[in-house]
Formats: sequence, structure tokens, C-alpha cells
Amino acid sequence: RDFPRKRSLIDMPVVTTLYYCCLYHFDLTENSLGSPEAIRKRHQISDKQYTWTVISARSKLRQWKDIETLLTTKGWFGGTKMKSVVTFDKIVSILHKNCAPPDILEKYLALIDDLELRLNLAKKVTCPKAVVD
Repeated sequence: RDFPRKRSLIDMPVVTTLYYCCLYHFDLTENSLGSPEAIRKRHQISDKQYTWTVISARSKLRQWKDIETLLTTKGWFGGTKMKSVVTFDKIVSILHKNCAPPDILEKYLALIDDLELRLNLAKKVTCPKAVVD
């Protein structure tokens, strides 16, 4: 519990509760009330809001693998690809804000289709390999 709560979750917005659960109860099964997935379904949180909150919380804990798992989807022929309802430039910004290592930033920078946006963001987050690529 590196990031203790500053106050009670009572009377807080549901997204704040979701964020807390993503920090401390991320691995709970869906049938548990404290599970982020259960909160998402019970309160009908949009995919975008859920994804944004999970990425923010898990990156604060530097759980890069959890973020990769969240964004990885299976393709038609058993392959996998990265897909997100939150744009990858915003994901890179969240990761950079939480001190993601360069290799993680490079992975998500490569998924930005707009070359100019990718170049500008790579410079902003000081990721020289992504600038060259």
C-alpha cells in the first residue's frame, strides 16, 4: 500500500472508487464487489472511462504488464494486437507522467498512426529511439 487513501471512499464519485480498486484490488475476480470489473458492470462505466482509470492507476503502481494485458486483443486468426478506446497518444502521456521506462513508451508510441503526432510526442517524452523509427 504505497499510496494510502487520503480520506474515506464514502460519498466519493464512482470513478474515484474504481481508481482505488484498480490500485488495491485489481486481481480480484469479477464476482467480488471490490473488483474493478464488477464496479464497471454494476455502475455501467463506459469503456473509455474504465480504460483511462485502469491505465492511470496501474501506471502509478508501475504495473506495465497489466496495461499491456488490458490493451491486447485477439485477432481473427489467433494473433494478438493492441487496441484501445483511448487514443495511444493519451496513453503515452499518462505513462510518461508516471515515469514509464523508455521501452514501454516506445511500444505505445509505435502504435500512433499520425507520424507527426508520434514525432512530436516522442520528442516531448524524450524517447530518441521512437524519434528515429
